[in-house]
Parts: sequence; structure tokens; C-alpha cells
Amino acid sequence: MPDETKRLLVAVFLCMGILFVWQALFPPPKPPRQTKNPAVAADPGKPSPTELAPFIGSESITKVKTRRFEAALTSRGGALKSFKLGGAKYRERRGGKEVAIDLVQPGSGLPLEISLEKPLGIDRGQPWRVLQEEGAHDFSMVQESHTSRISKRLRFDADGWGADLTIQIENRTLKPQPARLALSIHGRQAPDAPQPGFLTPGVRIWQAACHANGEMEHETHESLAKKEVSHVGQVRWAGILDKYFLLAAVPMPEKQNLRCALSAGNDGALTAAISYAERMVAPGGTETYRLRLFLGPKVLEELDAVAVEGVDAALGDAVDYGWLRPVCRPMIWLLKRLFGLAHNWGVAIILLTFVVKLLTIYPTQKSMLSMRRMAQVGPEMQKLRDKYKDQKERLNQEVMALYKRHNINPLGGCLPMLLQMPIWIALYTTISESVELYRSGFGGWITDLAAPDRFYVMPIVLGGLTFLQTRLTPNPSQDPQAKMMGYMMPVMFLMFSLFVPSGLTLYWFVNTLLSIAHQLYMNRAHPLPAAAKRP
Repeated sequence: MPDETKRLLVAVFLCMGILFVWQALFPPPKPPRQTKNPAVAADPGKPSPTELAPFIGSESITKVKTRRFEAALTSRGGALKSFKLGGAKYRERRGGKEVAIDLVQPGSGLPLEISLEKPLGIDRGQPWRVLQEEGAHDFSMVQESHTSRISKRLRFDADGWGADLTIQIENRTLKPQPARLALSIHGRQAPDAPQPGFLTPGVRIWQAACHANGEMEHETHESLAKKEVSHVGQVRWAGILDKYFLLAAVPMPEKQNLRCALSAGNDGALTAAISYAERMVAPGGTETYRLRLFLGPKVLEELDAVAVEGVDAALGDAVDYGWLRPVCRPMIWLLKRLFGLAHNWGVAIILLTFVVKLLTIYPTQKSMLSMRRMAQVGPEMQKLRDKYKDQKERLNQEVMALYKRHNINPLGGCLPMLLQMPIWIALYTTISESVELYRSGFGGWITDLAAPDRFYVMPIVLGGLTFLQTRLTPNPSQDPQAKMMGYMMPVMFLMFSLFVPSGLTLYWFVNTLLSIAHQLYMNRAHPLPAAAKRP
């Protein structure tokens, strides 16, 4: 193995390790925040903190249950008290017990609270009346005074994660009155929660997010505590999200600009608010605001299906694939198709491995033939090294001439590794960020392909298989450095697979088995002289 190839192999593994660790520890830099939009004609303004203060008063709870979730509506603020996901998949351990995941994390308020300036304002000391409409999943929340009647109508999808929200403001005064409405989705990130990292891949962090003017921005409590975010313009949606779940409000297209504001409060509180431009409500008249809600897991196909008045809501951007989005989206699409055939995500990953192997078989075959030709000229290479051991420049010239005579690509042995690296990184991101694989098992002890192998079975076996693969691969140079690489590769794969999702380890495992089978075929079809074989 020439020095250039050895150095490249070492560089490949170092780069792979650095990329995995860097991606896990340091997310990609976010675009600079927009503090002003000079083209904006109408600024809806931002609700003051007092307007978003939590409701105080008596409370009654109304529950609604579908096949997918169980929600509770509260008279305090006419908001969501809880939103628990159904099914065995969407559960988590809390207090030593496994409970349904609740997307409502109360912060300085609750999701779907509104603020409104007086005289058409909200009386926070007065409870809302929660009324069930004709449909089993239709509810109205009403608050009335001598100056106004404010209603919020929620129509939950019977078999989905969506809901329609309609807000109406009635002016009961004798004069036109201004209405400046803001809808808030509150959440909270526990301050004592562990931080995500290479050693804690499954940690979920709640963040406030806004999609405005064609860009999606999501911020942690830590960053918002330093500087709040505000965008004015075309607001597609705003909400609270974590790695796998989303609570978002999508406003219907407006003629006037909207404001999206992200802020942080005490004890981990987060708020994402959509503010409308001022509207004048005629005496005895009403103003209506319509929004589409998404409350549930970030299943990419369901997010992409959300549209308002025929316009894509761009909720798919809530899945944080980062700069790998052009690769990860086709990958999760293919995995879903394979899952549809196998009905097991682990088997889908195995089938994906076969697909990738077939797509890369031609360059891999050429690379292996090049390596075997290099092994065949090993004795000639050694003679050149002995002859020109004190003339490094001349040695390099003679070696390159030797490669040219035998049609050898000195970097050919690294080509399979270089082809696989972007696939590994994209698959790591796809498995880590896609809720489809969250708590999805393969079988046996592997109950979550998005989490590391808790018993380290596959990493240990993978390390052994990688060592076997290096022993089967011809060693053209027979030098100690090449032998050392044969030990480094298994150790590095073992270390990586201890911490990455078990779905990625499964891919490596199957890919290594296929590579060993290919190598055994090459050893039989193109035998080498005894001097060229690895000792």
C-alpha cells in the first residue's frame, strides 16, 4: 500500500470521526437574525409580556379523544391543557413509569392562548365557556363582556394530527374599535434536562420556531434568553418543537404582514407568537381569523401534506436535516417504501444496504481489481524502494510509471470508503432526526433503531467482522504501517458504533458482510501470488 493511500485512509477515518462528533456536539450555524424589514408597510406589533401573562381563576376541563390522541381543553385562557399522544410508540419514561408523551409543556402560559387589547380585550380573571358543538371533535370556547364577544372554535381531525382554529371578535360597542390579535403557543424546556451530544443521542430539546419570509428559524431557551427573535412579513407558521414533535399554528394567507415573535421566560418558558396587523371592527360587526394547527409527531409526509388555501405550509422544514436535507429526504422516502414491503424498519435498513451495494458495485469492483493489480506488482515496488531509498523524488516518479504501465489507480482502494462516507453521514442524520424510526425496533434486544445498541452486541460483532475483512484484503506493500491500519479500522468502527444509532450500526454490519462476500469472490476469481497475500 503506497504512502499516499495510507495517508488518505487515515484522513478518511479521522474526517469521518470528526464529522460525526462535530455534527452531534455543534449544530450548523444558523443564519443571522433579521431585526428589521425595511419593506414592511404595516407592523403588527408584538404583544407585551403582560398581555401574555397566565390566566388566573377557576378552571374546568373538557376532554376530547381520538384514535391518535387525547386532548384536554381548559377554561383558563381557553387553551390546551394537555395533548397526549396515543399508541405504544409515543411513550416515555417519567418518574420510573412509562407514560404517554404530552406535547403540552406549560411555560408562562398554554398553547392557543390569545391576547387582545381593550376595549375588545380579554378579561384574564374570567373563565372561558367551553362548549361542544355538533361534531364529536368540535368545540367552542367563548368569553363575553358588555364590549365584546370573543370565540375560539377548534375542529380536530378525527384521524389525523391537525385541527382548524377559527377566532372571531365581535364589537358590542357603538363605535369602531381596533383589534390587534396575537395567538401564542407556549412551551417549556426543563432547565435541568441533559444536553444533546455524541454520548446522549436521544435527548430531545424543546425550542421555539418560526417560518417567515422563506426561512425557518428555531431557537433554544438559552439563545432566546440572550436575544429575542422577531420577523415581520410572510409568516408561514410558528410553534414549539423538539427533535420529533411539533405544535404549530399556520395562519391563512393575509393581505397584510404578520409578525412572528420568539421569546423566553423564567424557568425554561418558551413562547412563539403570531401577531396580526390592526383591524378596525365596525359597531356590531365581527372580524374572523382562521388558522390550521398541527399537533403531533413530525412525520415528513404528513407535514408536507399540510396546506392552507392551496399553499404549502412548509411544515416539512421543521424536520432538522440541516445541510444534508437534499440527501436525507430521498433516503427517508426510500426507507418508507422499503418499510412498506418489509413492515420492519430494521429489515428496511438491510434492504437499503443491498440497494446501495448494487448502486456502488461497479466502482467497487474496479477498485478491488486495482488493489489486486497493486498487490501483484508488490515485488517490483519493493525493488524500486530498495534501489531508490535515498532518492525520494526519483522513487515517486518510478512508482507512478509502474502504476501507469499496469493501469493501476493508487487511490482506487480508497474509492469504496469515499463512496460510503456521505451515505453513512446522511443515514446517521436521517435515523437520528426522523420520528418514523423513533422507538422502532428490529427484533430481539434492538427495540429502538434511533438509539445505540444498549447491550453492545452489534458493535462488538461489527468490530470482529471489520478485522476479518482487513485480513481478507490483499496487502500490496506488506509494511508495518499497512498492518497497523488493519487493526485501526476495526477499533474505530467499534468505537463509533458504541454511540451512533443502532440502525446505522445495522447498516455497517450488513454492508461489511456483503463486502466480505465480495472479497471472498475476488480472492477466488483473481488469486494472488503467495508473496502478495496478507500474512
